[in-house]
Amino acid sequence: MPSRLNDPETGAFVIIQQRLAENDLTGHILEHEAAGWTHLCLPGRYEPERSFITTIGWKDPRTEEGQLLWPERFSEESLKRLEVTMGPFVFAGQIQQRPEPRGGGIIRREWWTLWDKDAYPKMDFVLASLDTAYTEKTENDFSAMTIWGVFSGAANEAANRVLVADPDGGQRPIDIRQDFSPAAPKVMMLWAWKDRMELHKLVEKVGKSCTSMKVDLLLIENKAAGHSVAQEIRRLYSNERFGVQLCDPKSQDKVSRLYSVQHLFAEGIIHAPDRAWSEMVISEVAQFPKGKHDDLTDTVSQALRHLRDNGLIARAVEREAELEELKRYRRGATDPLYPV
Repeated sequence: MPSRLNDPETGAFVIIQQRLAENDLTGHILEHEAAGWTHLCLPGRYEPERSFITTIGWKDPRTEEGQLLWPERFSEESLKRLEVTMGPFVFAGQIQQRPEPRGGGIIRREWWTLWDKDAYPKMDFVLASLDTAYTEKTENDFSAMTIWGVFSGAANEAANRVLVADPDGGQRPIDIRQDFSPAAPKVMMLWAWKDRMELHKLVEKVGKSCTSMKVDLLLIENKAAGHSVAQEIRRLYSNERFGVQLCDPKSQDKVSRLYSVQHLFAEGIIHAPDRAWSEMVISEVAQFPKGKHDDLTDTVSQALRHLRDNGLIARAVEREAELEELKRYRRGATDPLYPV
């Protein structure tokens, strides 16, 4: 395209497009060449937070949330039918001109419970989840890690011993153990990063993250790169307190894996601190499966599935049922301590 203008000084490009994904043509231009373009976006239903003024001073005349763009042709009833027929992602791209449904796709943004305090609650168990790609080439995927803590008790419990990590890693947990609580456990995303790096740098960064965050178990996806990283970590960090486990997703695809933990988000079990690095994770998960990258998303589903499958987290109703069951006396279920 750059060489197709008859006159590079006075010519112009015009692109008319629905949104297909985060890295479609419009997404590429907005990320790399936005300064040279005027972006005109007219969603079918008005979204005030996306309103803007163009370079010629034009602004969307609508003022009310949800106000229709062209009600004579697309009424609210017709848009509702299209939303059902197309599904949330196609409707978002064609009608709302965004690469993801408002609020997110499989995992909606509002399902994350933001932790706005300056310190974490004390943790019962800390799990790290790693997705590996140990080359520095820009065309390759990122290596990505998320670290999660399971904590009991109310989310508003006073937290005054464990500092929330900043992006530079300057603040780190110093005491993250807590006595047992009968309340349903919850999960906090303690730290996250992604980067492109070679094997030795990746192993070093993973080891440093696990030791500084006092990780109990490191999960690594069971694939070619994961084997090499796991072997090196076991060799170099064998004296550290965290274990290393390869995780095999078997034949389940990425979308199915994320759907399998959707209910945990919907019920408010998953927490995240109000930090730039956690926004990076929340945004990528919200855009999946239409986003440009999915490395962090893979670590999220891998970690939460492990916690769920091993009984470390449970829905509130399941925990209540478990506690009620423990209260029941079962005659003859156990032998007497002193038989007569």
